[in-house]
Amino acid sequence: MIATLANQWSVCDSGYGYKTDDWYRTGYKARDPGGTVSYRAFVAEIASRYKDDPTILAWQLMNEAEDRTSESGSCPSDAAQVLKTWATDVSGLIKSIDPNHLVSLGTLGGGPCGTSSTSFRSVHDIPTIDLCEVHDFGQPTSPVPGDQWNGMQAELNFCSDLNKPLFVGETAIAAEDVGGLQVRADEFSAKFSAQFNAGVVGELAWLWSPFDSTGYDIGPGDSTLAVLGSF
Repeated sequence: MIATLANQWSVCDSGYGYKTDDWYRTGYKARDPGGTVSYRAFVAEIASRYKDDPTILAWQLMNEAEDRTSESGSCPSDAAQVLKTWATDVSGLIKSIDPNHLVSLGTLGGGPCGTSSTSFRSVHDIPTIDLCEVHDFGQPTSPVPGDQWNGMQAELNFCSDLNKPLFVGETAIAAEDVGGLQVRADEFSAKFSAQFNAGVVGELAWLWSPFDSTGYDIGPGDSTLAVLGSF
């Protein structure tokens, strides 16, 4: 498993809520309003508790990390450096406690604040960050989405320069957007083939459901399950 230590968004993380620029600068060291300790102290506690657990592949510092003044606000001019300083601190803390597991920063890819273009390379150029990560939403029929500055291929190139593998932590296609479950399965297959050939080392499909296959959900009997099994 990849253990996600916090969420950029307020979903599942209502205490801190959306992580603002102030949070990345200093707020992550302050007590979580919805908890008992700070994010930083929580990370240390969890890493210590599970440092010898062989079921963990990696720690993800933040799901879809970005640095904005607010959820609808602007990008600070030093957003990349703010993210890098935070990631250096927290990934270094984890490695000092748990040298056994990989660490992913947890970036979305595609150019959010602090990770646009060459900033994506910069924030991953940290010795205690082992993996690069992107997510693939919103372009269901594009096998390797994005442009020459913020596309998946550009991010693969940046990480190749750093000799670090890149995996797709969320690949999502809504069946309704492409014409049904079998068409979606075919689009997943096209994405996986193209992305593995481009250099991606792993894919996680969004989102398993034990109930049905509406929206992004992949439920029992879904054609996509056979595609996942074939890779």
